[in-house]
Amino acid sequence: MPTESFDATEPSRRNLLKAGEWSICIGAGMSNALMPDWNTISQRMLSKAYGNPVDKDEIELLRKNLGWSLDSLLQHALNTYQLAGRTLENFNDDLAAELYGTLLSAASAYGVDTALTKLLSNPYSRDPTVMLSIESFLTAQFGQSSLMQLARLLLHAKASSRNPISVLTFNADVLLHVALTLLQIREAFSTSGDLSPDFHYRALYRCTDRPNGKIPIHHIHGSITPESANREARDKLVFPESSYSQLASSVYAWPQTVFLSTAQSSRMVFVGLSMSDPNIRRWLSWCDGYRRAEISQRGATPLFSCPHIWITTRSTDWRIQRTKETGLLHLGVRTAFIPSWDALESALGNLIGL
Repeated sequence: MPTESFDATEPSRRNLLKAGEWSICIGAGMSNALMPDWNTISQRMLSKAYGNPVDKDEIELLRKNLGWSLDSLLQHALNTYQLAGRTLENFNDDLAAELYGTLLSAASAYGVDTALTKLLSNPYSRDPTVMLSIESFLTAQFGQSSLMQLARLLLHAKASSRNPISVLTFNADVLLHVALTLLQIREAFSTSGDLSPDFHYRALYRCTDRPNGKIPIHHIHGSITPESANREARDKLVFPESSYSQLASSVYAWPQTVFLSTAQSSRMVFVGLSMSDPNIRRWLSWCDGYRRAEISQRGATPLFSCPHIWITTRSTDWRIQRTKETGLLHLGVRTAFIPSWDALESALGNLIGL
């Protein structure tokens, strides 16, 4: 199996991913334009925990001198909340406000912030009369964001029978499902006047959720919405370190079994991820070990076997670029480069033959 890195926009890479044989795994990079990054969120949550402002220099000082991850710092913030008599629910409410605050503030200028809050919190309680207005807001403000590019690509893929078997998201937000819902409403209304089409994708938050014939969006690290609701999984958020450790130590946890099954039955495409997540690396390592053992049993002894793909941009620093090119081969992942994130939609379209 090829192991070299490549340009995802090259015509020779067209149809690299076959219909019904690929899945996509997304991370926080998909939501960058719509919400703060986790450095900023960690900074703001520490400010709320301390009751006084924390600047970015303090975050960097803590990370540099302690060697702590953002998960560790968020755990520190949660510990401080609880020592002050505040609850996990208080922490989660503040976390949701920080995650969605920028987006909802932008939506208020369009007069759709209340409707968007309700849609994010429960996509099944949507008011058809304002869905087109929310879609117009998202398209106008964030149409070229990675999230909206991916949503358009996934709908196009389904219409062309080139769709993935599943989507796995490591994000706490529910933006992808909302974007897919709104874009499909817009498309259906434009062609038939229908404001309630038969939706193609369905978000799953727990092992008891079922796709019901739809393409599943598995929320591997839990989810949170602006208003606490049934259509989320705050109890499964793993951003504080204690929750992350609990997931890592559970042999039969739903996120782990979903990921392993998907990785073994399809070619995974990773987008918006730094590939530093310990769980992802551990799970990929397990899958690669099993795959290489089976290949060896058939008489072949490949140095690497790389069915999966990590999509990222090139680096101007040759040391970072060299690491990107070969640093994931032992996990069964090779790298596909795009010239910029504006090219995500066309590059993915090329790989799946659209």
